[in-house]
Amino acid sequence: MLTKMSLQNSEDFLLTLGPGEDIYKEIEAFFRASGYRELIITSAIGSMLKAVLNYPRDKSLPPVIESKEVEGPFEIASMVGTVRYIEDDKVHIHMHGSVADKGDQIYGGALARGCTTYKMLELIVKGVKE
Repeated sequence: MLTKMSLQNSEDFLLTLGPGEDIYKEIEAFFRASGYRELIITSAIGSMLKAVLNYPRDKSLPPVIESKEVEGPFEIASMVGTVRYIEDDKVHIHMHGSVADKGDQIYGGALARGCTTYKMLELIVKGVKE
């Protein structure tokens, strides 16, 4: 499937979250207030206190999703995603990422609701207009 998207009609932002903030809630609040059709999270730097990760349990389709919640603190190694409306006013946030525990253990997968910032999180976000 190919989705055509013009990024010429977009704006870039640095969204900064402080200690203890719920990452999903803050991204959703920014998106709702922004008036954009879609957000693209291109990168992030910072830290997490808690990471909630989703991943497929096995090779079955449709996949059976399991979750893993890990307590940090963690450094964010990667984070990318999209945010858009589905079904009227419902916001769909789809993020993937990885976090490092003391630099020697990496956890990764689809980031889920419940992830919180440790000290700070800076997200590079592209807001896509109509």
